[in-house]
Amino acid sequence: MVQGPSRAPPGLGDLQEGEPPPGAERPAELDEERGWIDEEALDKLRGDVKTEVEDAIEFAEQSEPPPWDALYEDITIAPFIPQE
Repeated sequence: MVQGPSRAPPGLGDLQEGEPPPGAERPAELDEERGWIDEEALDKLRGDVKTEVEDAIEFAEQSEPPPWDALYEDITIAPFIPQE
């Protein structure tokens, strides 16, 4: 079970590890029903996404943490200009 505080909608905190949230499969089912994608292409897409996420996690775990000064880089604050 997913641990820790959550701001998720009610019921989402009760998910088991690896279990998709309610309604997560529905868009794919609709695409399949409409003939926009087949099961084989859907499985390949899911595999590609999983691989990309795993690669990103591995990269992040092997990278050095950025210096604290980096928190203040590339921050832009636009002046407030009310609509006329």
